[in-house]
Amino acid sequence: MTSTLANFRVDHEYRRNVILTGTAGITRNEYRTGGEQTLYAAGLSATYLLNRYAGLTTAYDFVARQSSGNLGLNLNGLAPGANFVDHRIVLQLRFSL
Repeated sequence: MTSTLANFRVDHEYRRNVILTGTAGITRNEYRTGGEQTLYAAGLSATYLLNRYAGLTTAYDFVARQSSGNLGLNLNGLAPGANFVDHRIVLQLRFSL
C-alpha cells in the first residue's frame, strides 16, 4: 500500500480567551490489489478558555471517502470500497494542569 497525505491547519486568536481553528486535509491510498481510496477532511472549531486550567471547545468535522477498484478489506464495518460522508459535531470540556 502507498499512502500520500497533506494536512493544513490555521489557528487564530480572536480574543485572548477565544481561539478559532480551521483544518483541511486529503489522504490518498493506493493498494497492491489495484484499488484506490481518497479521504477528504475539513473542520472548524472554537475554543473558549474559561481560565488557565479549563477550556470549552465546540467543533464541526467533515470526512468523505471515495473508493474504487478492488480494496479487499473491510474498514470500520463498512463493505469493501464503500463510499461515505460523515458529519460530526463535538462539544468538549477540557481540564489540564
